[in-house]
Amino acid sequence: MRIGIYGGTFSPVHNGHVAAARAFMEQMWLDILYVIPTGISPHKKMEGDASDADRLEMCRLAFSDVEGVIVSDLEMRREGKSYTVDTLREMYDPENRLFLLIGTDMMLTLGQWREPAEIFRLCYPVYVRREADPALDEQIVARIAEYYETYGRVVRRITTPPIEVSSSEIRAAISEGRTVADLVPPAVETYIRDKGLYRRAGDVAIPAVTMDLPAQSDAQTVIDKAPWGESDLRDLRESLRDKMSEKRYLHTVAVEDMAARLCAVYCPEETNFLRAAALLHDITKELDAEAQLAICRDHNIAICDDDRMAPKTFHARTAAALIPEQYSTFGHETVVSAVRYHTTGRGGMTLTEKLLYLADYIDESRKFPDCVRLRDFFWNASPERMSEEDRLAHLRRTLMMSFEMTVRALLCEDAVISIDTMEARNELCREEKAANVK
Repeated sequence: MRIGIYGGTFSPVHNGHVAAARAFMEQMWLDILYVIPTGISPHKKMEGDASDADRLEMCRLAFSDVEGVIVSDLEMRREGKSYTVDTLREMYDPENRLFLLIGTDMMLTLGQWREPAEIFRLCYPVYVRREADPALDEQIVARIAEYYETYGRVVRRITTPPIEVSSSEIRAAISEGRTVADLVPPAVETYIRDKGLYRRAGDVAIPAVTMDLPAQSDAQTVIDKAPWGESDLRDLRESLRDKMSEKRYLHTVAVEDMAARLCAVYCPEETNFLRAAALLHDITKELDAEAQLAICRDHNIAICDDDRMAPKTFHARTAAALIPEQYSTFGHETVVSAVRYHTTGRGGMTLTEKLLYLADYIDESRKFPDCVRLRDFFWNASPERMSEEDRLAHLRRTLMMSFEMTVRALLCEDAVISIDTMEARNELCREEKAANVK
């Protein structure tokens, strides 16, 4: 099972917490999510006058209608400070995978926590970024690269609607007599009011002054068109673990994560197609050139002299050829074509082909300067908040940048440039010029 852990003081739990939990479950494909209010936090002083029982009950109220969430008092029952590594040890089972959700500030200091190497061994850290401070971008990228070098694990990222609110701000609002009805779930607001939590001495009521928040999207209404489900993808992922080096496997699951994030923005109904394509895109990557050519001969794949001078592109063709034979469950044309062109691109790329190509270029395991720059260019623009037309234009410009980076790098190496790559780049340029004329 894929099990999530989301801890915090939750004093009080608010809409940002709930949005992050929903995104965590959806984007990490969790079977269960444990929400665990901290007992005695080693990181922050407990603020406010809410008891452990209050914080626990508010969490239960906030997540009562979120399927798959279990609110646990595990850390409250433990004596002493609530260290994450102790919680992970208590919940660890080699048959399952643990995913730990933390905020950006916590992610940046994760290496300073108690027994960080053990934390990375026991779980897959995932961070959610709710602030929009570009000054942190470089620091985040550097820290993720540092963790990968030190602990061999990719710190993944989830995205949520921009709800910039903190528990401390909510406590302050209540103490100043302002309502928090739009900042916390209704049941939590009622509980706070009825219990008189976080008020100044003598306060008896909260006047009706509201604060606006952006609406949240209802991702649950989207039905994926793929004929396979979560259990099929989980089995595929596990089967690939023993067939790849650890480094290749980490890259593969990072591309799956990125493909799912991109689909959430552009085509949620295609998500499981792209997750399957991401998992399968490098199944022949670690074969040598002779083995690649043998697969090409067996499958009547024409190889010209230019192809022979670019052996790094073979694996896209050979993987696409083997998928219908060796992974027939996932042999859908959407998956096969996305895998076939994920390295070179082509003229007339479909949306799913573009998304896998981009996911492979900007997944969180990539540390090359061009990859980091492209990833930041794409996500810092907040495409999830754009209109459909602007989102597609942003994708087009991002892909143009990627092809320009690729061509420049190949020219520096005096390497052959695939005709498919040039056609893809030229078509995007024509589309961009046509859009600018409009």
